[in-house]
Amino acid sequence: SGRVVGPENPKKVSVAVSAAYAARTERQFQRIVRGYLAHLGFVVWAFPEMRMTAPGVPDLLFWHPRRPGRFWAWELKTAKGRVRREQTMAIAHLATVEGVHARIVRPADWPDLRDELVEVAFGFGAVVTAIKERR
Repeated sequence: SGRVVGPENPKKVSVAVSAAYAARTERQFQRIVRGYLAHLGFVVWAFPEMRMTAPGVPDLLFWHPRRPGRFWAWELKTAKGRVRREQTMAIAHLATVEGVHARIVRPADWPDLRDELVEVAFGFGAVVTAIKERR
């Protein structure tokens, strides 16, 4: 019928998905996010050893070839992971730059961010198609 039919309680599904990611370590969560970004065609820059960088450098820096003028800088944390002062300062500063989407990302944020990334990679309507395919 072309109508998108969702679960009885989409919030419950989102919470369940978030809980599955919350059980992961930061390194595991980063591996999931990096893999998804690569699958969608984003160019991802990450440092294998963050100890080798200046304090505050976000975990993931990425951009999409189809979206010039947009750049993402994400600091990934577990549900209870502590954000250091340098990380907060770096994200706050990067967020002031036009075209840069800088933020702290926790597992609870991931379901909504996945949908936004699909939209960025494929354009309007891609989220509806992705939702249909998940069912």
